[in-house]
Amino acid sequence: MESKCEYRYPGSRPFEDTDLDRVLFFGREREKDELLQKIIARKLVVLHSVSGLGKTSLLNAGVSGLLRDRGFLPIKVRFNTAETSPVQTVLSGIEETVMQHHLDIEAGETDTLWHYFKTAAFWSPGDSLLTPVLILDQFEEFFAFHELEARSEFITQLADLINNTIPQALRQAIRAGEPYRYGEDPPRVRIVISIRSDFVGQLDELSAAIPDILENRYRLLALTRRQAREAIIRPAQLEDENIVTQRFRYSADALDMMLDYLSKGRERGGVVNKDEVESFQLQLLCRQIEGKIHERTAKEVGNIIVEKAELAGEPGMQRVLRRFYDDLVEQLDSTAEKENVRKLCEDGLISITDIRLSLEEDEIIRKFNISRKLLKELVNRRLLRAEFRVGSVYYELSHDTLITPIRLSQRKRRATIEKYALLRLVPLFIALIIFLALVYFARQNKMDTLSKESARVYNNTGVAQFDKGEYNAAIASYRKALTFIPDYVEAFNNMGNAQYNKGDYNAAITSYRKALEIRPTYISAKTNLTESYLITERFDNAMELAQKVLKEKDISQDQILAMKSIVVSSLFFQGNQAQALKELQKLIMVYRGLSAEHKRDWNYSPTKKFITQTQSLNQPTRSLLLKMIELLEAPKKEGDKILVELETMAREYER
Repeated sequence: MESKCEYRYPGSRPFEDTDLDRVLFFGREREKDELLQKIIARKLVVLHSVSGLGKTSLLNAGVSGLLRDRGFLPIKVRFNTAETSPVQTVLSGIEETVMQHHLDIEAGETDTLWHYFKTAAFWSPGDSLLTPVLILDQFEEFFAFHELEARSEFITQLADLINNTIPQALRQAIRAGEPYRYGEDPPRVRIVISIRSDFVGQLDELSAAIPDILENRYRLLALTRRQAREAIIRPAQLEDENIVTQRFRYSADALDMMLDYLSKGRERGGVVNKDEVESFQLQLLCRQIEGKIHERTAKEVGNIIVEKAELAGEPGMQRVLRRFYDDLVEQLDSTAEKENVRKLCEDGLISITDIRLSLEEDEIIRKFNISRKLLKELVNRRLLRAEFRVGSVYYELSHDTLITPIRLSQRKRRATIEKYALLRLVPLFIALIIFLALVYFARQNKMDTLSKESARVYNNTGVAQFDKGEYNAAIASYRKALTFIPDYVEAFNNMGNAQYNKGDYNAAITSYRKALEIRPTYISAKTNLTESYLITERFDNAMELAQKVLKEKDISQDQILAMKSIVVSSLFFQGNQAQALKELQKLIMVYRGLSAEHKRDWNYSPTKKFITQTQSLNQPTRSLLLKMIELLEAPKKEGDKILVELETMAREYER
């Protein structure tokens, strides 16, 4: 099978299941063998990793060809459209695979997946019977694009297939006297579920029907520096007539600079070099370098070497990621689409403190005028990723590493626009400045005093209305205060509190963000925003902001406990129980250090209500979190007994 790609590095796309991509796929020999053996040995394997490490590439270019060599038939399926049911998507994927590989097939019965794989037979061109391997790639899309009813039907059929359980309708027919004609052998099939690690918790939805779903897992880790070195060097030296660029190599210092940049990570002490490299960033960088090599081949003859100076240091390599964003936007069809996507990424999906945010699909469509079709395209091109939460689809940037290049692109574009706008307006500005200067000194003192006093009165009125529970009236008063002083940070924070108590959490988040735009060090707005993120299930945002607040110097003991409780809750909601229990122990240590006179001034009622009402939590987790809140709500003198109960529950939970 010939590859459509004529380059040595795929860039932003994953490696494909083609002859050329298989020989270009380096650095994952151990993972290829380990995953292959698991698939051969077990009926169900769950492959998981964080985003950007190359699960799809490992399946496509790593194990699919090896499976075919051993008498298996990989059938890749993605549930990335709501227009087709999951069961029909599987059947369509089978049909496409059979046509692609020119196979003979004895078509199976399509009543259920169990019927199909029980009765179907797949034959190679050499008349060998093949065992199908159903690869459910990017399985997080199953939750993002399909409603509960469609998911439930598919889960039932998948469970019957994996457990070799006779489907319910067939059991009823047998009880009614119909003969059973399917034999005793289980359906001839293997299943691979590939999913992001932060979605593994969603597999709980399948665990009731498939109790062993997580028993046979394979976690894909980042490339080591040694593996990354191989993935960089070896494709450059491959000789193949289908590749347009001639062979080249990297100088030793250029290679070391690339690996140092790609292995950088952030820890509490700052930026450090780790033995971890994301495949996504590596391929983007190498693809950019190869593009320059392609330009050089027209001018140079002989052995081409990539030198350190050509990389332009870390800023130059950082520009590669920015170009990925800029080039993707520029390839969109219309000027309006380009502008809308930029606004979404720059204003909607990155916070003022440069934290990755997520937005609900309908909100994106309404605020940024972006269609569902375009959102899907941005997901497929790896700018965005989608996830299903609270009955809707939420979108966020595909990688944290895109935040810096997007901000650089934004600043560069704004600087260009402002430069030309200012040049056109210089004469008007001069005249306006002269006029305002004349007026300013006459009115400044009087107007400033009047505005500040009016804003203070309306703000205090809002506080009084808030205390009486009149939240709509309070919000109106704070807005009136802001007409006098538009950057009145306390008014924004107070308005956020009123919106929060009213239950309008998204509006509250907007108000707290505006307060932080004006005063980035405003602790009260940060802590309030953190809890709002938790309540709206933006757990990554909640945890990251809470951890930043904990590094602040001017923070009370009660705020420390509140932030630690949000970190613990966020980790449990994300399914990271081990880390959550570690953070819970840290919270307990802080609590033990409190004086007997300590009094609580943080309101945990909204968090407690959220924990109580959230259906995705299992009962042991909910009970543990509620006991933690009970401890934090109690006066210190009454907390010792609750603390003992909480520690006992934590030990039992860990077991």
